[in-house]
Amino acid sequence: MASIVNIFADQGSDYTLSLTVKNDSGGTTDLTGYTAEAYFQKWTGANKVYKFTTTITSPTTGALQLKLLGSVSDDIPSGRYNYDIVIHNSEFDISRRVIEGALVLRPTASPKGATLLETGNKLLLEG
Repeated sequence: MASIVNIFADQGSDYTLSLTVKNDSGGTTDLTGYTAEAYFQKWTGANKVYKFTTTITSPTTGALQLKLLGSVSDDIPSGRYNYDIVIHNSEFDISRRVIEGALVLRPTASPKGATLLETGNKLLLEG
Protein backbone atom coordinates (compact mmCIF):
# COMPACT_ATOMS: atom_id res chain seq x y z
CA MET A 1 0.00 0.00 0.00
CA ALA A 2 1.30 3.46 -0.89
CA SER A 3 2.31 5.91 1.83
CA ILE A 4 0.39 9.18 1.93
CA VAL A 5 2.35 12.45 1.90
CA ASN A 6 0.56 15.76 1.30
CA ILE A 7 2.56 18.55 -0.36
CA PHE A 8 2.19 22.32 -0.19
CA ALA A 9 4.13 24.30 -2.83
CA ASP A 10 4.15 27.93 -3.93
CA GLN A 11 3.27 28.70 -7.53
CA GLY A 12 6.27 30.22 -9.33
CA SER A 13 8.80 28.98 -6.74
CA ASP A 14 11.18 26.05 -7.02
CA TYR A 15 10.01 23.15 -4.85
CA THR A 16 12.08 20.12 -3.81
CA LEU A 17 11.03 17.24 -1.58
CA SER A 18 13.28 14.39 -0.45
CA LEU A 19 11.51 11.14 0.41
CA THR A 20 12.38 7.60 1.45
CA VAL A 21 10.42 4.71 -0.04
CA LYS A 22 9.41 2.17 2.62
CA ASN A 23 8.20 -1.40 2.23
CA ASP A 24 5.07 -2.81 3.89
CA SER A 25 7.11 -3.71 7.00
CA GLY A 26 8.37 -0.14 7.40
CA GLY A 27 11.91 -0.83 6.21
CA THR A 28 13.56 1.00 3.34
CA THR A 29 13.06 -0.27 -0.20
CA ASP A 30 16.20 -0.90 -2.26
CA LEU A 31 15.62 1.00 -5.51
CA THR A 32 18.65 -0.40 -7.35
CA GLY A 33 17.55 -1.05 -10.95
CA TYR A 34 14.38 1.04 -10.57
CA THR A 35 13.23 4.25 -12.18
CA ALA A 36 10.63 6.56 -10.68
CA GLU A 37 7.94 8.80 -12.15
CA ALA A 38 5.60 11.25 -10.44
CA TYR A 39 2.56 12.94 -11.96
CA PHE A 40 -0.21 15.19 -10.71
CA GLN A 41 -3.65 16.16 -12.00
CA LYS A 42 -6.86 17.80 -10.74
CA TRP A 43 -8.77 14.51 -10.77
CA THR A 44 -8.37 11.04 -12.23
CA GLY A 45 -8.92 11.27 -15.97
CA ALA A 46 -8.36 15.04 -16.19
CA ASN A 47 -7.21 16.32 -19.59
CA LYS A 48 -4.11 18.01 -18.13
CA VAL A 49 -1.49 15.88 -16.41
CA TYR A 50 1.67 17.47 -15.03
CA LYS A 51 4.99 15.81 -14.20
CA PHE A 52 7.48 16.26 -11.38
CA THR A 53 11.18 15.82 -12.10
CA THR A 54 12.01 12.65 -10.17
CA THR A 55 15.50 11.45 -9.20
CA ILE A 56 16.51 8.38 -7.23
CA THR A 57 19.26 9.92 -5.11
CA SER A 58 20.39 6.86 -3.12
CA PRO A 59 19.04 3.58 -4.52
CA THR A 60 20.20 1.34 -1.64
CA THR A 61 18.51 3.51 1.01
CA GLY A 62 15.31 4.09 -1.00
CA ALA A 63 15.89 7.84 -1.23
CA LEU A 64 14.33 9.83 -4.03
CA GLN A 65 13.70 13.48 -4.77
CA LEU A 66 10.79 15.31 -6.39
CA LYS A 67 11.29 18.70 -8.00
CA LEU A 68 8.88 21.20 -9.45
CA LEU A 69 10.60 24.23 -10.94
CA GLY A 70 9.05 27.65 -10.45
CA SER A 71 9.29 28.27 -14.19
CA VAL A 72 7.01 25.24 -14.66
CA SER A 73 4.56 25.84 -11.79
CA ASP A 74 4.18 29.47 -12.92
CA ASP A 75 2.13 28.13 -15.85
CA ILE A 76 -0.01 25.74 -13.77
CA PRO A 77 -3.25 27.02 -12.23
CA SER A 78 -3.12 27.16 -8.44
CA GLY A 79 -5.33 24.73 -6.52
CA ARG A 80 -5.50 21.20 -5.21
CA TYR A 81 -4.18 18.25 -7.23
CA ASN A 82 -3.76 14.52 -6.68
CA TYR A 83 -0.31 13.05 -7.25
CA ASP A 84 1.47 9.74 -7.04
CA ILE A 85 4.95 8.30 -7.39
CA VAL A 86 5.39 5.00 -9.22
CA ILE A 87 8.60 2.96 -9.31
CA HIS A 88 9.42 0.65 -12.23
CA ASN A 89 11.86 -2.21 -12.65
CA SER A 90 11.89 -3.35 -16.28
CA GLU A 91 14.15 -6.37 -15.59
CA PHE A 92 11.55 -7.96 -13.30
CA ASP A 93 8.52 -6.29 -14.94
CA ILE A 94 7.49 -4.58 -11.68
CA SER A 95 5.56 -1.34 -11.29
CA ARG A 96 4.39 -0.16 -7.89
CA ARG A 97 2.77 3.02 -6.60
CA VAL A 98 4.79 3.88 -3.49
CA ILE A 99 3.68 7.37 -2.42
CA GLU A 100 0.52 9.36 -3.09
CA GLY A 101 -1.32 12.35 -1.73
CA ALA A 102 -2.55 15.84 -2.36
CA LEU A 103 -0.50 18.66 -3.84
CA VAL A 104 -1.75 22.12 -2.94
CA LEU A 105 -0.24 24.66 -5.32
CA ARG A 106 -0.65 27.99 -3.55
CA PRO A 107 -1.13 31.08 -5.75
CA THR A 108 1.39 33.89 -6.01
CA ALA A 109 0.62 37.60 -6.11
CA SER A 110 3.83 38.35 -8.00
CA PRO A 111 3.70 38.86 -11.77
CA LYS A 112 4.63 35.82 -13.84
CA GLY A 113 8.39 35.59 -14.35
CA ALA A 114 9.20 38.20 -11.69
CA THR A 115 12.31 37.87 -9.56
CA LEU A 116 12.07 38.98 -5.96
CA LEU A 117 15.22 40.52 -4.54
CA GLU A 118 15.58 40.89 -0.79
CA THR A 119 17.36 44.04 0.38
CA GLY A 120 17.41 44.63 4.12
CA ASN A 121 13.79 44.46 5.23
CA LYS A 122 12.34 45.34 1.80
CA LEU A 123 11.50 43.14 -1.13
CA LEU A 124 12.14 44.68 -4.52
CA LEU A 125 10.45 43.41 -7.63
CA GLU A 126 12.73 43.02 -10.62
CA GLY A 127 11.28 42.35 -14.02
